[in-house]
Amino acid sequence: MADPIVVDFEGFANTRPVLAGVLVEGAFKQFAFVDVEPGIASAARASRVECVRFADFCAELMARARRERRPIAGYSMHERKWIAAGLGGPWPGDVEYVDAKRSAKAWRSRRHPEAAARVQPDRERMRQANEWRGGHGNRLVDFVRLAGVEVPDDYADQQVTAVLRRVLEQSRRHARFGGYPQTIKDAWRRVLLHNRRDCRWARMFLNRDCSRARERGAARNGAKRQPSA
Repeated sequence: MADPIVVDFEGFANTRPVLAGVLVEGAFKQFAFVDVEPGIASAARASRVECVRFADFCAELMARARRERRPIAGYSMHERKWIAAGLGGPWPGDVEYVDAKRSAKAWRSRRHPEAAARVQPDRERMRQANEWRGGHGNRLVDFVRLAGVEVPDDYADQQVTAVLRRVLEQSRRHARFGGYPQTIKDAWRRVLLHNRRDCRWARMFLNRDCSRARERGAARNGAKRQPSA
């Protein structure tokens, strides 16, 4: 499989995303959708984030996947859903979508079966105790921690939506990003870093899954080459 185009969206619930990170073979780029939230433009341009229309982004993403014969990947089906919406129809049949969450779950079942067995009971217990937090146990950051990766303090876990809202509020008060309070500037940069990390971490689990597949393929091929008794 060719290296995928890894996409990670940031935004608000039940609406088109505001920001995207795209990672391909180590090259990372970010895009702000100024037709969705025009107010994001000042912060985006100050951080060298490309300002585009959401539909144009989705069309170019699909064109690149076809041109370079790459699958598109995201963590869960969220990215697939919104890319299809941006294209204005169903997901095209000639481009593969790879769900990194599915790869992460398969990795957890293989390498940490005891952790996999705990997830559903923990989720049920939290629901019954009215302590439910969305995605508990199956969030990307949960898998990252299980893999032994230290999550930095500035990861901005569960803070992205609030920061985006504050950035948009500032855009109505200040014409330029330079006029935003320093706390908002710092929070915006943490969101961009959060988005970058999510792309790289999602790719990490795709690498683990693909490596395992290659190992299985090599084992099968080796067995075929064994001479018969």
